[in-house]
Amino acid sequence: MSDHWGSPKYIVEPSRMFLNGIGLDPANNEHSITSPEISWYGPPGIDALSMNWRDVVLTSCSSKTIFFNPPYSKPKGSGKGNLHHFTKKTAEAADPRIEIIALLKYDPSTEWWRDNILMSASAVCSLYKRVRHISPPGEKDITPNFPSCLVYWGSRATDFCAEFSRSLGSCTELARTFVNGSPRDP
Repeated sequence: MSDHWGSPKYIVEPSRMFLNGIGLDPANNEHSITSPEISWYGPPGIDALSMNWRDVVLTSCSSKTIFFNPPYSKPKGSGKGNLHHFTKKTAEAADPRIEIIALLKYDPSTEWWRDNILMSASAVCSLYKRVRHISPPGEKDITPNFPSCLVYWGSRATDFCAEFSRSLGSCTELARTFVNGSPRDP
């Protein structure tokens, strides 16, 4: 599996339409079809994780939106994988003025899911089928051996669930999630 997978059109296009454009894709690469207003290239995760996504979107994007499919690798010496780092960065960028959709591995058994999804996201859409990622030219497209989901941060969780449950999966609003015995209020 590669950190250079691309999100397939059947995920990108409905996300772009729902968000009314993609302002930032912090995990974009030269093979991506997301066509955001702003993207960062370079070593996977390095540039994007050093930037303040909220400030970039609010000051530099006409579409106050973020869409991304992060690299799933675990960088050497980092202690935690890219899914942890990217979802933590997303939780930090969450803001009522910004909408975010992320294509992620569906794994609620992990620390990154508990800390960065349950504690900050607005909705989750568990996809009905495995995502067939687009690989760089010359490589075979890959279908990972794990389920995926779309996670949404924003003020239109009900609309997100209604829209994406029509064709992609079952959706749940996370308005009242309990973690470690305490509620996480929206």
